[in-house]
Amino acid sequence: MTTKIAVRKPARRSPARRPVRPAAKALSAVARLPKIEATQLRANLSRVVSRVGHGHERIAVSRNGTVDVVMVPLEDFERFVWLEDHLDGTEAMKALEEFKRSGEKPVPSADVLKSLGIK
Repeated sequence: MTTKIAVRKPARRSPARRPVRPAAKALSAVARLPKIEATQLRANLSRVVSRVGHGHERIAVSRNGTVDVVMVPLEDFERFVWLEDHLDGTEAMKALEEFKRSGEKPVPSADVLKSLGIK
């Protein structure tokens, strides 16, 4: 008997951004996480996914001793995306207020596209 597992799709983000190197303080948080080598992860993927998904653990995955990836529960990821969106919105509102205070005239989008060589 096979059990179907519902898979939730992560929130969509657009446009894609380049990853920002975390501050030194954040790196120390990664140092405290349990670690697993990528080769061990391949052999124990189901068990590790259960620990992360059901046990709400965060696990650092390393290759050749260097942590490349951190596996986090879906709830943590969704909170991160919400926080990132919230901070982006706050930053955009500050920029808009600053623009309004500057008194500059807006540039039509057609002019911007033309200057970029886009029709």
